[in-house]
Amino acid sequence: MSIQLEDIWGKIKKYADKNINQKQNLLSGLGDFYIVKSDMDYIKIDKLAIKLQKAMFLSTYEFIKEKKNWIKIGATRVNTDPTTIEGFIKKTYFKNNPNALSTAPWFSAILVYSNIGIIFNERSPGQALKYKANINVQ
Repeated sequence: MSIQLEDIWGKIKKYADKNINQKQNLLSGLGDFYIVKSDMDYIKIDKLAIKLQKAMFLSTYEFIKEKKNWIKIGATRVNTDPTTIEGFIKKTYFKNNPNALSTAPWFSAILVYSNIGIIFNERSPGQALKYKANINVQ
């Protein structure tokens, strides 16, 4: 893993550590969640039975960063569009099952709130994220 990705994980983890047991808003504004644990390799939130693994955050970050345009979050539980962030997560971590657990709303919120260059467009249909290269991630 590159030094840059370790720096990115460091910022995500720092955000999680700072916000343990504090209410966090989903980007949509339609819900909230709590970070209940932050470990070396994962973050646990109250709304999901699974741990959000370090590798999941970093590969989702890289997926967004590689794209030049806005990418829809696409937070659907059933028949998820594979071109969305939700679709990427399900394809990569849930055996390409478009009906697997929905996790994109929580990944998206933590990536944006961690100040690692991922920005949110609430006006986009389906809401979207994009990497903004001029944000300092040091």
